[in-house]
Amino acid sequence: MSQNRKCDPFCYLAAILFFGSGVIRSVLFDQPLSSAPFNFDDWTDMDGYYVKGQWTGQRSLILDLWATYSTMHVLGWIVVATVLFRFAWIQSANGTTKIGVNGTIAFVGAMAAIVELVVRMLFHGSAHAQHWMANSFTLDKWYALQDMTTGEVDRIGWKTLEVVSIASTGFLLWADTIEYMAMVVILVLIHNSTTVAGSVFSKKWAFFGVLIACLNVVDIAAEVLRFQHWKLFSEVAVYISSANQIIIFPIWLIWMGIQLAAVPKMNQSVEAPEDLVLDHE
Repeated sequence: MSQNRKCDPFCYLAAILFFGSGVIRSVLFDQPLSSAPFNFDDWTDMDGYYVKGQWTGQRSLILDLWATYSTMHVLGWIVVATVLFRFAWIQSANGTTKIGVNGTIAFVGAMAAIVELVVRMLFHGSAHAQHWMANSFTLDKWYALQDMTTGEVDRIGWKTLEVVSIASTGFLLWADTIEYMAMVVILVLIHNSTTVAGSVFSKKWAFFGVLIACLNVVDIAAEVLRFQHWKLFSEVAVYISSANQIIIFPIWLIWMGIQLAAVPKMNQSVEAPEDLVLDHE
């Protein structure tokens, strides 16, 4: 590889964003949101005293770091979506060949970015509102139950808050699954798109993308299997996705950026000259 070869700045930025978000996610994986000890049985029993302790012990720093992770992750997808539009335009020879395949690549990339943006905005907006309610609202005693002694509280508000929190967390589970599925579709279609004669993008790079797609398929399976064994498959999913975000996908993006930087300006030629065709074998 030539030492003077440059990388497209948008691909470089996307690689940095995915790397940074992946590091933050890996660091936060074993960090509980609450400083109170976690007990699965008390949690599933919706013990009012336990649930209240979890909410009053929430650490604002962890909540803010998760919001930072989501912000970087969404920005990474938005930048990738713009890069995929450029890729689709180049590979379609300015919209004249393989329009269906290349158009789908751009559409799926934009869809994934929009889904990530909307879901994470809804989730973090809800999470911060719940945190505010836990600190500012009266949640101990909502009803005067007949079997309650004087001074006893029902903590119904805390239980309701926990139920809403669990339900809203489901947004992220399926958003991640949609993200991985979109990535599989994009990478497979990119491989298909680069098989045309005269493509300025390397077949080796496209095949590397297919390997990433296979890794994402395993990640999707782990996400689904979490409902069978939550702890085990949650760890498997996090390890795979972290390796993908921190190392593998950024490498793919930088490799793509090097090729994009070598492409002539769109207003100069519809077809790339043969001397700019990168390795295809």
